[in-house]
Amino acid sequence: MSILLTIPYYNILPWTWLNITKTHRILPLFSLCHIEFQVLAVNKNLFPHAQRYIPESWMRFRNGLKLTNAHYLTWTEVYDMAADYEVLGESVRECIEYLLDIGEVLWFPQISDLRKIIFHRPRHLVELMRCLFRHDLDGNLNFEKNKVFSAKGEFSKDTFEEAKDVLMKYGQISRPMLQCLWFYLDLKYGEFDELMEMMSKFDVGYTIPQPEIPPHKNEFQVWPLMVVPWYVTDIHPEDISDIWPTQAKEGHLEASLTFQFPLYYPLGLLEKLSCRLQEHVDERIDWRDLIWAKSSNTDILIERKLHYETYDFMLALTVRGQEMSEVQKSMEFLCLNLYSIMCYVPGMVWIILAAGPNGKDIDIEQCFPRGLFEDQLDSGR
Repeated sequence: MSILLTIPYYNILPWTWLNITKTHRILPLFSLCHIEFQVLAVNKNLFPHAQRYIPESWMRFRNGLKLTNAHYLTWTEVYDMAADYEVLGESVRECIEYLLDIGEVLWFPQISDLRKIIFHRPRHLVELMRCLFRHDLDGNLNFEKNKVFSAKGEFSKDTFEEAKDVLMKYGQISRPMLQCLWFYLDLKYGEFDELMEMMSKFDVGYTIPQPEIPPHKNEFQVWPLMVVPWYVTDIHPEDISDIWPTQAKEGHLEASLTFQFPLYYPLGLLEKLSCRLQEHVDERIDWRDLIWAKSSNTDILIERKLHYETYDFMLALTVRGQEMSEVQKSMEFLCLNLYSIMCYVPGMVWIILAAGPNGKDIDIEQCFPRGLFEDQLDSGR
C-alpha cells in the first residue's frame, strides 16, 4: 500500500479519480468479498465448472480452434483436430460443452440443421448478424457518405435508391447489396454463398432461386438474392380475392388453425415461420402481417392479427386443397415448425381454435392425433 501512495493516481488509472482508503478499513472488506466469492463458487448453476479440474490439453485444443480460419467446423473435423491435442473419445464432447459454457464456442444442439456444426469463432458469427441487423441501418444506407456502395457494389445513385427501397419495404436483398453490408468481413466468393445459406438455418432469412440467365447489370443490382422477413414493412391490400377468394373453389377443401396468445406474443414468430415456409412452397407473396403461398397441391395463407375483443395477438393458418391428405400434410408442416419455434420461448401460453371444411368446427385430435407434434419435436426440426 505504501508503494501505491508514492505513485501519482494519474499514472495508475488515467482519467479516473482514485479514492485511497486506509489499509485497516480495506482488509475487512476484502475478507467479506472473499467469503462471498467462496459461496458463489459452490453454486453449480452459476459456475458449473468452478470446482472442476480442466486438463491442460483442453486449453491447447481451445487455442488450436481459435487459430483455425474456417467459419465453422463439423463434428468430424472437431474430433480429428482434438486427436492432435490428445483429447479423445467422450472427452471431446465434454470439452466442447465446457467451451460452450464459458462462451468460447457456439453450438445449437436443439436445431437439427446446426447440431452437427461448431462455431469456434463466436465473434465472427455475431459480426455476420450485426452487419444485417443494425440499429442505424437506415443511416448506414447512405450513398453519398458510404462509398462502399459505389466502389464495391458498383451502384449508381438510382440503382442504389431502388435497392434500398426494396430492402426497407420488402426485405429483399440483392447480391451487390449484401456484399456491401458484409464488405468488412472480407469474404471470398465461395464463403459468401456458404454463409448466405447459413442464414436460413438461423431463421434470419431465406434465399430466392436465381434465374439460369443472369439479369442485366442494372437489374442485377436490385435482383433479390435473399429475403429478410424482419424488414418487410409493406401492408397487404384489403382485397386479395385475386389470389385468395373469400370462399374456397368448388371441389377444394379448407382447414384452418388459429393460435391465440392471451399473455404475450413472442416477437419474430411470424418472421421465423416465414423463413421455414420457403422449403415447402413454390411461389409466395409476403406482406408485413400476411403471407400467401402456393405449393404443388395446396394454397396457404398465414395472417397475424388482433382479436377484436381481447386485443390478443393471433396467428391464423389456413390451407386449401383438393385432397384432405395434402391439406393435412401442409398444415402439419406449418404446425410442427410453429411449435418448434414456440417451445423455446419460456412461459408461452396459447389457445388453438380449429375449423374444417365449410367453416365447421373440427376435432383437433381427429385431424392431428395427440403425440404427433411431440414425437416430431423430439426427433428435431
